[in-house]
Parts: sequence; C-alpha cells; structure tokens
Amino acid sequence: ENRNMHLYILKKYGTVLKKYVTDPNPRCSIPVGVTSLYWLGKNATSEEIPVLLQVLEDEQYGLARRATAAWALGQIGDPQVCSNLMSIAEAPVMDIILRNAASNAVREIGPRAIPTLLQTVVDIKKDPLVRKHAIKALGIIGVADAQVIKVLSKISRDWHEDLDVRY
Repeated sequence: ENRNMHLYILKKYGTVLKKYVTDPNPRCSIPVGVTSLYWLGKNATSEEIPVLLQVLEDEQYGLARRATAAWALGQIGDPQVCSNLMSIAEAPVMDIILRNAASNAVREIGPRAIPTLLQTVVDIKKDPLVRKHAIKALGIIGVADAQVIKVLSKISRDWHEDLDVRY
C-alpha cells in the first residue's frame, strides 16, 4: 500500500523532484535538493539512474547533493552503476566524504556488486584506501562465494600494511 502511494507520487511529481535534484541554482536550497535526492533514493526505480548519475558526477551540485546521489544509487541497487560509484571512490582529488559515500553505496548494492569489488581488490595500482573499502564491503556482504574467499585468502598471504582482510 505504502509502496503504491510512493510510486504514484513519483509518477505524478517525479519531474518536479528531478528539477530540484538537478537545479544547480543557489536559489534552489541545498536541503530541498538533498531531500529530493533522499526521496528518490527511497522510492525510485532504475529510470531515475541517469538523473542521479548526473548529480553524482558533476561538481556543480556540491558535496551534499553528490554524496546523497551516491547513497540514492546504492539504495536503488542496480549493479550497472558500480563502475560509476567506484570511479568516484577511486578519484584522489575527490573529497573523502564523497569517496566514502560512493564506497558505501557499492556495498549497499549487495552481492551483485561482487565482480566490481573483486576487480578493485586485486588491482594493486588502486589506492590502498579504496582497496580496503572494497575488502570491507566484501566482508560485510558476507557471501561465501568461492572466488571471494580465494581472493581474500591470497591478499591475506600477500599482506600489505594498508590492507586488512579481517572484516
């Protein structure tokens, strides 16, 4: 019942919400934009992904909106956005809050994010902090997948001071 009401509201007012989400104009207050993003994250479908990616990837929207867009993408749970989120998490010029929000969003996607997380963990050229977040996400997801166990076992043997597989 509640979900049907939310879908009705999204269908009826989705265009207005998206306007507040994507309006970089300072007159559109940050709380209104963030609240609209939050609502989309709780109620949206994969149809809203392009709008959320636009906000995530464009610096003009500011830290609060971009971090909330990352969260919203994680809530939608579409594994197709994992690479977008990981590119934000890996960018050393990004604010640490945004990088963490992107890493956490990948974790929220759950088991469908495992291929992206495994690629991140095994790539020694990646930032150790990003690899550590990926390891933590794999541990939190808690899938007893043979490939995950194999990769984490190998990393535990090839110890690096910045990586810890005890998650």
